[in-house]
Formats: sequence, C-alpha cells, structure tokens
Amino acid sequence: MLIVYDLDGTLIDTRTANRLAYEAVDVSPPKDFHTLDWRLWTTPEIHDAKNKALRYTMTRSVRELPLMKVARRHAAFVLSNISPAAFSIVKDNVDLGSLRVSIGLVPADKVFMLQEIEHEIGEVGIYVDDSFFTCQMVAQMTSWQVLHAGKFAE
Repeated sequence: MLIVYDLDGTLIDTRTANRLAYEAVDVSPPKDFHTLDWRLWTTPEIHDAKNKALRYTMTRSVRELPLMKVARRHAAFVLSNISPAAFSIVKDNVDLGSLRVSIGLVPADKVFMLQEIEHEIGEVGIYVDDSFFTCQMVAQMTSWQVLHAGKFAE
C-alpha cells in the first residue's frame, strides 16, 4: 500500500528551531504558526531573516519523529509546505534517506498531487499529516485514506 507523508510535524519536528529563529529576528510567531503557511502571517523579508537564523537553531533543536523510521524504510513520498530555503537546512541536519520530497505545497497543492498519483498509477493509499485542515481537505476531495499524525508525534 502506498503511504504519502507530510514532513514537518509528521516526520520531523522543527517547531522549536523555527520559533527560536523567529525570536532571533525579534518576531513572536502566532501560537499555531507551525500549522500555517508563513505567507498568511509574516512578510518575505522576515521569513528570509528567519531562515538565516534557522541554520543555527536547527542544529540544536530539530528532531526526528517516530514515523520517520517507517517512511525512510519504505522510501516514501513526502508532500511538504516547507520553503526551499528551510528545506536546504533540514537536508543538512536530518537523514532523509531516499525519501522523495516535494516542497512548497499548500494544502490544495497536496490534494492535487494525491489526485495526480491516483490518476497516474490507478491506486490510492494513506496520506499522513499533522494538520487537521489538510487532513480534512484530503478526505473530502480525494479517495485517499487519511491518518492524522498527532497521535504518533511523541
């Protein structure tokens, strides 16, 4: 069975690293910032400054979550909203193995990609994400089974 994962909050936890990086540039992120597209609450300039600080905060505080071992073992597909700059830093700090990662995807893009996978290979599987909103969209707009990753985070 095909399993497709979200990255941040599902396979890795960069919440602390990102919070510390925003604080390093004198920005207090919203409480739920890790579930939001950064474009909804900050500017590109602040996001770029955060990414520069992230290089330092990531090495101390990124951690793999339990599902990462499973995903790596199966060379899984990953659909993520992570920015290219942040993903570059993650790759330097986390063993992604042979994961196939698509980045910069908002929830609607993830739905589209899952629909395309279904269309191309004629198969659906399980989509795993830590965002309730994304899980709801996938469940409503695709034939994929959805698993909320929150229960596997620790």
